[in-house]
Amino acid sequence: MRKIILCGLFLFLTATGFTQHAHLPFVEKSSIKWAAYANDTFRFTELNLNLFLRDQLVNNKIEARLTDYDHNTQIKVTVDSVKERISPNKILKVIDSTGNVVNEMVAAQNQLYDDRYFNPFTNNLVDIQQVIFVEDGRLRSHIAWVSPMYFVVTSMGMELGISNAFQTAFNSNPTIKKKWKKKALYLGKSSKKYMLNLLTAGTPFLKPMYGKNLLEAIWPYLGKKDMLLQDPSSLTMLSIKDISMFLLDSSVVEVPVYNEKGAIIEYKKTDLKDIPIPLTNVPFVMLEQEWFYISSQNKIYSNILSIECWSNKTHQGKVDELPAPFLKIIQAK
Repeated sequence: MRKIILCGLFLFLTATGFTQHAHLPFVEKSSIKWAAYANDTFRFTELNLNLFLRDQLVNNKIEARLTDYDHNTQIKVTVDSVKERISPNKILKVIDSTGNVVNEMVAAQNQLYDDRYFNPFTNNLVDIQQVIFVEDGRLRSHIAWVSPMYFVVTSMGMELGISNAFQTAFNSNPTIKKKWKKKALYLGKSSKKYMLNLLTAGTPFLKPMYGKNLLEAIWPYLGKKDMLLQDPSSLTMLSIKDISMFLLDSSVVEVPVYNEKGAIIEYKKTDLKDIPIPLTNVPFVMLEQEWFYISSQNKIYSNILSIECWSNKTHQGKVDELPAPFLKIIQAK
């Protein structure tokens, strides 16, 4: 089974930008204990979703929109308006070494298929508006819409970055029925880093529940039968009792002891069996997901398979620069 390659990259924001978030009433349900936006870009190797959606648009099989300039509403777009967005009037100005315009040429016969805009970097790249939330003790995913990405090139030939060509696959229902899943196209798996620190996450929280992060929100449910716990380094399955300590090296660490002036005077060995894991000190988790596309409905669904927790090892009071995984939470199907 081929895996999806997750790509983290610089996102170019235009006036119509693709950072506009969906309003999803289902998040307000009492059964949902925590929710946050988790936008990111993906490359699906099982299906070039970027090209597929462009083909669907050209053949009038899907609805496409763009966020209006007020950043609050979405307007319906046509194939021609998307082409005009990508390359207005299809004209590219030719300049000489001194910066003077010496000629004009047709930039592309069809902007939706030209490799100037859909080059090897953007050709199979999509931006996904995703919401992750905790319901019934599980971390779930909802895909509000998806956007094929293109490379932005000005009429003077200046390359600015990437943006979304259009938005589609709109969905307000987070539930996927089994009969739909059987007919869905399997896109593959992805692994994405999700920052837990509110200052570095850069993602708006919809329902933080007293300021909790993702890991703190899911932690009370780890004793459930459909939650399997694993040590990533040894692949050993763990019990709920095992995770009352850090699993990076051993259950014993050296904790610094300070004097009244704040200086370290000694290191005291402490058994972590009686100390809860400081979840606020875990910088990020890796979310493993599987993805499905239902062509008949033009909707995308995703299941979160596992949550891998990472933290920095501590040796004699010094914290390693590189974090390491210490716990993998597997959400059994």
